[in-house]
Amino acid sequence: MKLLIVATGGAVVFLIGYQFAVYQSVHGGFTLPHFNCINQQQVGTASGCSSENNTNYCNCNNCYANGCCTSGGICEGKPVIYLYPTRTEKVNVKLSYVSGFSKTIPSYNPISGWTVIAHPNGTLTNVTNHKTYPYLFWEGNPAKLNFKMSTGFVVKGSDVKSFLDSKLIQIGLTHHETYAFIAYWLPKMKVSSYDLIHFNGTEYTSIAPLTITPKPDALLRVNMSFKPLNKFTTIPPQIFSHFHRKGFTVVEWGGAEF
Repeated sequence: MKLLIVATGGAVVFLIGYQFAVYQSVHGGFTLPHFNCINQQQVGTASGCSSENNTNYCNCNNCYANGCCTSGGICEGKPVIYLYPTRTEKVNVKLSYVSGFSKTIPSYNPISGWTVIAHPNGTLTNVTNHKTYPYLFWEGNPAKLNFKMSTGFVVKGSDVKSFLDSKLIQIGLTHHETYAFIAYWLPKMKVSSYDLIHFNGTEYTSIAPLTITPKPDALLRVNMSFKPLNKFTTIPPQIFSHFHRKGFTVVEWGGAEF
């Protein structure tokens, strides 16, 4: 599972999104590593590879036998965290995930977490290496997740972009955050006849608890689970509360494919 957290500033809203694949991405001045697939077919530009413990792998949801994925395991995809303080200040972020991390940018300290100097425009300076980042990035090791997807939306693959563009704004992401979310997940979703899409709440936050100091005034965690379908089916739609950004705001988005 991957997550993105953004901070801007008093309400707390938890939503969740999923997809399982790893690919090359360039965001805010740093590049995630890219490798060739080994004994795996590379599909399009969204199925690039990443590495863990010097092992190349592709399409984590395929769970091939290289130790990265296990049968039935689900990888949390590209969670990112944005921090938007009202003034430049030092912020500490601690995160834990049920199965641990496969990758973090910048490197996550298992004891002290991330400590950065956060600026109102979202720019983060890591106090360890003094490098600048647009957000905090993490992805989780495969885990046995049992998220119920009994509510949500069934969307035609060709309509996923317009659906996400509208729904993510409704949930509370900015246009910039929505663009980044869609750029990552759309290539994996548009190829399906239909996608069953569900935004997770406490079932996600309970396995990925987040502690931020100083405490944000507003926190939005958007995590999407999706499952490719061959035909349309009807499920009850989800209804979302409006998210109000105020004071120090933190935003996270990510997702996984089932």
